[in-house]
Amino acid sequence: MKEEKSKRTKKYKRHFNTNLIKWNLSYSTQEIAELLGTTVNTVCAWYKTGLQKNDKNIPHLVFGRNLIEFLNYKNKKRKKKCEDGSFFCFKCQKIQTAWENSVDIEIMDAKRMRISGLCERCNSKVNKVFNTKKLNDCQKIFAVQVIRNKHLLG
Repeated sequence: MKEEKSKRTKKYKRHFNTNLIKWNLSYSTQEIAELLGTTVNTVCAWYKTGLQKNDKNIPHLVFGRNLIEFLNYKNKKRKKKCEDGSFFCFKCQKIQTAWENSVDIEIMDAKRMRISGLCERCNSKVNKVFNTKKLNDCQKIFAVQVIRNKHLLG
């Protein structure tokens, strides 16, 4: 009995695997909930926020392509674009700048580098990955403390 309760109480998912959905099939509310691992109440809330039903008959049916478009739109709407001089802090859940604009740069390979610093609001670590071609631009934007693995640039 305890195992059944733990299976039912799952952490809320924000991203759903749209590859599980067949675009040419119709799904009922219960089938959508089972397929995506969410509750029927969540799917009913999606109807109120814009998920299109095939018709007004009950049980409600949803085209697979409508469900895929709806979930992709929800995911795209949540994304926040950071400018070059800012980071997304996972602890604050906001776009922040680095503390005193000071960062460390680590060259990961010939094409990528990781810029890391501290969030100016909560002092947690923030990271961003850039192309190594933007190294000079990053040195103009940030007060660079350390550049690690510079030998990888050649």
